[in-house]
Amino acid sequence: MRHPLRNVVFVILAVLAVHSAAYAKKKDKDEDKNKDGSSSTNSAPIIPVVEQNSPQSLRWSDALKDFYDTDKKNGWDKATCRSMSGRFSSAARGDSRLEAKASIMEGVIDQRCGDDKSADDNFDSAIRKDPQLCESRVVQAVRLMERDSYGDARKILETATKADPQCTAGYTNLAMIQRRHTNPPQEKEALQNLRRALAVDANYLPAFNEMASLYLDRGRRESSHASWDLAEVVCRQAQLVNANYAPIYNTWGLVRMERGDIVEALRFFEQAIKLDPNLFEAQMNFGHVTLSFRGYQDAYDAFQKALAVKPKNYDALIALGTAARGLKRFDEAQNRYEQARDVDPKRPEAYFNMGLLYQDYMSGTVTDLRKAQGYLSDFVDRAGDNDRYRSAVDGVKRRCAPQPKKSRVRATCRPGRLQNIEQSIAALSGG
Repeated sequence: MRHPLRNVVFVILAVLAVHSAAYAKKKDKDEDKNKDGSSSTNSAPIIPVVEQNSPQSLRWSDALKDFYDTDKKNGWDKATCRSMSGRFSSAARGDSRLEAKASIMEGVIDQRCGDDKSADDNFDSAIRKDPQLCESRVVQAVRLMERDSYGDARKILETATKADPQCTAGYTNLAMIQRRHTNPPQEKEALQNLRRALAVDANYLPAFNEMASLYLDRGRRESSHASWDLAEVVCRQAQLVNANYAPIYNTWGLVRMERGDIVEALRFFEQAIKLDPNLFEAQMNFGHVTLSFRGYQDAYDAFQKALAVKPKNYDALIALGTAARGLKRFDEAQNRYEQARDVDPKRPEAYFNMGLLYQDYMSGTVTDLRKAQGYLSDFVDRAGDNDRYRSAVDGVKRRCAPQPKKSRVRATCRPGRLQNIEQSIAALSGG
């Protein structure tokens, strides 16, 4: 791999990963719901040993040990997936009370092995078998969260944790909603729920990751190094529990980015990718940072891998197009931007990037400049008065009064892109 620290230009797009060993359905039309780039803690739990001293508990304990061993070795290859498939269903045989839990665990294995359809079938089966089960309720809540129905999801999770005080995944997902999807954030309540989860299972890694993310957010909001210190303490604790838990390194990398330690941040992102090449957020983080260093090939490779995980993710398509543009693969850049536009025609970023491509990188003919003009006008229309795009809109729309040709006064107004295009077209047309 090329070293990413060439031509250092410090521009950072942080993509917060609160990715768990979890229920994280990869949809064809994947799009980041949190506009700051953060992902949610969609966490279906790993179910521990059931009633002791029964044949089922012994078989379950053996299956769970093999599951954890495989997780720690990142060993979910085809052979392991075949051998693990059905292990929990076999363990539960003879005890109808365990059938729903077995379906949950079979679904988690399917996810590890990349078979999302089978995972969904198993989760559906668990809900049908025992809709009151903690894990079944968590799956229902996660599906509501995927549809942005956070209020309904919260009600289900509150019911789950009240009915079962041992429901670690319920506490963790509830904390995520309180932190990310409550205005203002209910940080104190979220932290209390994470402590409850860890009181039940001191090694529950998704709770560690969510807690580190909570302190990361607090540090961003308050510019608090003390909060980032706490986030790093939590990351270290999680590392001691399982040094091969990829999401914690991604979160740790984001903390280091906030502290300005980009070399260390990249090291953490690379470690996360090494442990889990399918960790979308880590690939995006690594790609954005290397892109900011003009390490276009490294960024391109990372965004390609991210897109393989979420083939229709808008932000990954835009990012891959931008890396391709940096590599002077202009046709591919245009294709990626068009794909992003097709995923969500209402979002403005694709139009801006296509306008920039045709204005600055293509032939410079009147035809291409008019295409740029159209795309940039579309960008302005879709961006509207959204604060997120205000600076970019100003850079496109700004108009300056003509300067007298012989004036020695230095111009203080810099024309926007649309005015520049108009002037270029007029010059090329002999106007």
